[in-house]
Amino acid sequence: MITASKVVWSEGMFLHPHHFQQQDRYVESLIINYIKILQPYYWGISELKIDVQALAMGKFSITACQGILPDGTFFNIPHQDKTPPPIEISPQDTNAVIYLAVPVRQQGISEVALEGNKQNTALRYQAETVEMSDSNIGSDHITPIQVSALKFRLATSHQDVQGYEYLGITRISEVHASKKVVLDVDYLPTCLNVQAVPSLFEAVKEITGLIHYRGNVLMERLSVHESNQLLEANDYMLLQIMNRYEPYFSHLSNNKNLHPEQLYNLLIQLAGELATFTTKQHRAMPMPPYLHHDLNSVFIPLIKEVRKNLSIVIEENAVALKLEQQQPNTWTVVLNDKSLLNSSSFVISVYTAIPPDEIRTLFPAQAKASPVEHLQDLIVRALSGIDMVPLSTAPREIPYHANHSYFLLSKHHPLWQRLKNSAALAIHVSGEFPGLSLKLWAIKDPV
Repeated sequence: MITASKVVWSEGMFLHPHHFQQQDRYVESLIINYIKILQPYYWGISELKIDVQALAMGKFSITACQGILPDGTFFNIPHQDKTPPPIEISPQDTNAVIYLAVPVRQQGISEVALEGNKQNTALRYQAETVEMSDSNIGSDHITPIQVSALKFRLATSHQDVQGYEYLGITRISEVHASKKVVLDVDYLPTCLNVQAVPSLFEAVKEITGLIHYRGNVLMERLSVHESNQLLEANDYMLLQIMNRYEPYFSHLSNNKNLHPEQLYNLLIQLAGELATFTTKQHRAMPMPPYLHHDLNSVFIPLIKEVRKNLSIVIEENAVALKLEQQQPNTWTVVLNDKSLLNSSSFVISVYTAIPPDEIRTLFPAQAKASPVEHLQDLIVRALSGIDMVPLSTAPREIPYHANHSYFLLSKHHPLWQRLKNSAALAIHVSGEFPGLSLKLWAIKDPV
């Protein structure tokens, strides 16, 4: 364990390199512990650039990488730390994760390889001499000073990295016979910034687009609803969700410092709210826990769930069919979608000045429903049409109106089967029904 206690500075003390090294350890420890308290998920990459040309030659190399190691060490390749040498990739490395690794800091163990000792890869830092100018105004004095940079190496998960601090930065998908290395585009390295992981950042932009598109679809659907208050209420609540999350995701898609946990928190909220409308149980699925060291297990199922819920077409359970009055007592409706005859129940909503209790008895006796081609024959021969079964209340899928009566058209009547080959369904009402108003609904049968 490394001691990071504060140095006691006193007058007359003899200064040794140990004092300054200990002061460095104290300051570094102070900063790291502050970060750990303020942000538990403090480690990962914030920038990564891979040498694509090296992949074509069977090698893996990076040109830039910035981030924080699990022990709290900040690194910045190549501006502050040296770029690690490339490594050869063989077919045996397929599915292996590539690590960026540096020796662990240990109490009592040398950390810095001085100039001329570059072969000792077990040391954490490599010293080098740089020429530095005096930053005070009026001084142009330049002097050589020794600085150190972290000695990183690249390794695969098939290699022993004991004694190293390391971060997984990519995964090998396959190695061609030509030695060309193909990386796994779906691999999500531990990161501090979603923009550092292209596939994850593209998912954010995709979800932003899906939310925008779904909002527009809902807006258009609300403009054409025909007084289905229940359906309108559902669509308004869904539109409210889209309007709430669209500006938030638009902001995140332009945020250059989006932490993955912040994205996770937003995605589970969105998934939970969408589940109310898109699942049969109206409950959210169990969400994967946030694992900063394994972002694949977190975001792949979560993004899949959100993408699915945003892409689901929420079908209307009830469709208002347009009844057109052809004669004073005759209405017809063209059945453009004949599949409704098998998949839906047809309900007639009747309003008249006559009390509903009387209508439930009178209307089925005075009204006839049949294929339009058979209606005249039924009237002339005084035959009954498709049976109309009185309902005690309005089905929950359609709007309820006071003083309205509701009748279910029976699918068991022989004339119902003939509707499949008919141009339209016709309804004829004889007798006096003051203020008569009819509406016809097709209600989807439960699956």
